[in-house]
Amino acid sequence: MFFSVFPVFLAALFAPNVLAEAAASMPGVSLDPGGSRLLQALLPHAPLGVLGRFLSLLVAGGLGGPAGHPLGARVLEAALGRVVAVLGGQEEEEEEGAVGRVEEAVGHLAAQIGGDLVAFAQHPAGSFVVRGLLRCPFLIGHGLVLGLQDGEKGRLLEAAMTVAGPRPLRELFQRDLRGRLRGVATHRLANHGLQRLLDHAPEDVVGPSLGPVTLQGSLVLQHLLHFGDPGPVLGSLEALPPQALVALACSPPGSRVWDALLASPTVPPRARRRLLRKLKGHFLSLACHRNGSRVLDAVWASASAPARAAIAEELAPQRQALRRDPHGRGVARTMDLDLFLRRRKAWERLQEAQGGKRGLLGPLLLGD
Repeated sequence: MFFSVFPVFLAALFAPNVLAEAAASMPGVSLDPGGSRLLQALLPHAPLGVLGRFLSLLVAGGLGGPAGHPLGARVLEAALGRVVAVLGGQEEEEEEGAVGRVEEAVGHLAAQIGGDLVAFAQHPAGSFVVRGLLRCPFLIGHGLVLGLQDGEKGRLLEAAMTVAGPRPLRELFQRDLRGRLRGVATHRLANHGLQRLLDHAPEDVVGPSLGPVTLQGSLVLQHLLHFGDPGPVLGSLEALPPQALVALACSPPGSRVWDALLASPTVPPRARRRLLRKLKGHFLSLACHRNGSRVLDAVWASASAPARAAIAEELAPQRQALRRDPHGRGVARTMDLDLFLRRRKAWERLQEAQGGKRGLLGPLLLGD
């Protein structure tokens, strides 16, 4: 009970001497119930020189040491909280070079965890350590973006994202990624961390973070759709109503997003079909638009013969409207709608002979 009501001024007064003595009894003192509570009370007031030493002692042994023990992990979490307070500028530097030593200790901690990041993130006690470290590299690297661009810190951040809850992930997006997605998505190292963040971010974060599809936003989406797992972005696109997807296809930058959606080898066919199904009933709007007609041409080029027949069936009754529009006339010629209306069997043989790619739109437009 004494430790739970330990006055702040006494903690600050006793911290230097008590922690210096406790360091000589590590790691045992951090694994003792009473010792653990005492250290958790004193470490938020630790002198920076002592803090650097404690960090090294606490991480020794990996998950087999204090970091993997229910009590030891709480002590390490308290030490990392002190690091965040110092590096976040909440307190003034106490001695020359002290901050540098603490930063070095945190870097050493990350290096020791190294290849055990996934194990730490999944460990009941180790996950507390990963969450604490999540904030430290941001401060040392001056933000999430620079942290993701560093190989060692980037791996640490990726693992931390797997255990971070919705609230911290939401804060990361809003504070560090808004307006900077393109640079992160195109960076050879940072894009892996961005993908991890997208995998675990709440749905209400991913969609708004993509923002209006400007030229910059389009470039970001094109890169994200070529990620190994573009699922989070596809989920946001699938949440759009049909009218929004049509508007996307009709805007210059948005039409390039559709190009990436159709061409990316990592977009699952089923997800592609779900999105393309929403265009059914809107083919005339696409056909009579400069950018929309280009997207429709790309869809046509990838469609199977039965799917082409479904598209032609929707557009054939609108042949007069197509003829009145310069872009519509081009679509009608590409689809050979006159032949479709006059000699359906001959048109079908022609489509079979042209050998459109199978499976992309076949079940999509035939009502599965």
